[in-house]
Amino acid sequence: MTALPDKRLFIGTLYSKENEYEACVQSIKSQTYQNFDHFVFANLPNKEAHVALFTAFLAKKDQYDLLIKVDADMVINNPALFEGIVLTMQKHPEKDILSIAVYDFFSDQLIFGLNAYRN
Repeated sequence: MTALPDKRLFIGTLYSKENEYEACVQSIKSQTYQNFDHFVFANLPNKEAHVALFTAFLAKKDQYDLLIKVDADMVINNPALFEGIVLTMQKHPEKDILSIAVYDFFSDQLIFGLNAYRN
């Protein structure tokens, strides 16, 4: 079994009144990998929300190893997702971004939507 590195995660959620928000937050809190802080960027237009997210992450880049962007309408069904992201980024130090397909209810297909970024 691969040893789990001690990486500090910045979890960023963009929220603008999505119905799934509470379930999203609970799915983040339920992760097996708990070395993270969760930041919510609420009620901002799309571009401003993304700017705020990345500005905050860059301002704290010395405190965090990875940024995981979880939209407020995403409910993480895998409680070991953050652990898997940490291990994947450890295995591939040359990569700066990891894009993960997520199930989209309305289109009934996988779409790219959850991203992890190295500081």
